[in-house]
Amino acid sequence: MLWNSGLLDPGRILEAFRTHPLWVGLAFLLHGAIFLVLGARWSMIAHRAGIPLPVGLAQKLTFVSHFFSSLLPGNGAGEVAKAWILTRQGLGSQGGTRTLRNADGSVTEIVKRAQEIAPPAMLPVVGTMVLDRFCGMTGLFLAWCTCLTTSLALSPAKSPVLAPVLAGAVTVLVAMLAVLWLLPSLGGRLEDRLNRSRWQKWLRPVSEGLTALREAAQDRGTVARALGLSLVSQLLFYGACTACARALGHDLSFLTLGTTMPLAALSNSIPATPGGVGIGEFTAGSFFSALGFAKATGAEIMLLLRLVLWALALVGFVVWLTLRRTAAKEPS
Repeated sequence: MLWNSGLLDPGRILEAFRTHPLWVGLAFLLHGAIFLVLGARWSMIAHRAGIPLPVGLAQKLTFVSHFFSSLLPGNGAGEVAKAWILTRQGLGSQGGTRTLRNADGSVTEIVKRAQEIAPPAMLPVVGTMVLDRFCGMTGLFLAWCTCLTTSLALSPAKSPVLAPVLAGAVTVLVAMLAVLWLLPSLGGRLEDRLNRSRWQKWLRPVSEGLTALREAAQDRGTVARALGLSLVSQLLFYGACTACARALGHDLSFLTLGTTMPLAALSNSIPATPGGVGIGEFTAGSFFSALGFAKATGAEIMLLLRLVLWALALVGFVVWLTLRRTAAKEPS
């Protein structure tokens, strides 16, 4: 439909791969780095909630989550798969070598036998993922509001298009920051109600999930660092979009893509098509067109970026296969 309506030209996409492979490769590397940052952020939040999730495992599961999100509508399917794999496989093993210095100056090494760490329960893991996703979305709106404000100040003529978008984005950002600030107290109140409920026995797993969410959210330093990593991931996303634009021959600034592409990224979360395919391209094309660019510009950039994401989904598939080979024999 996008092709027939003139929003997409497959020939230009193929030409980008043939004539500008380095720009496409750079987009691949930058977006791959995003998943590494997201994994580090989740690991940090999980540790604060009492789940010793290694950074490497969190990053692997983030790639696996992207693989499932690319196949199924919306992004929720990938998150469910990530939590399911973690609670089935476990956190690996702990062990290592401890070095002791004796009184005479000699050194003794004590080897600690590796021990398997029991898999965490599902709902505490989900609690950490909820906070992780919330910090990610807050970072997205914070970076986007900054770009929208700057673009509006530099191009007042575009205010009929940008001003309403900025107003909506600021409203969402303020609401999300308020929820992040109040989350520990709100989670604690809800947790107390569940513990006093007559259905306490059956609601205990939900209460454990709220406990993990509250314990991580009440550490303001952890939340601030998570927001910082979210901003880093957004800058990497803008960089990947810029690389795709250069590969297609579009001389668009970093600021322009930071103003337009977050809306396309948000539309990809609509659970209507696998990974939001078609929806993101239509949204990007429409927004670029409203700002006075060629109608096909946004759709082409989003499609090339999606091809890069599909390549990264193949990486996630390979990672999933390796995790399956090392999965625990007994289910949690």
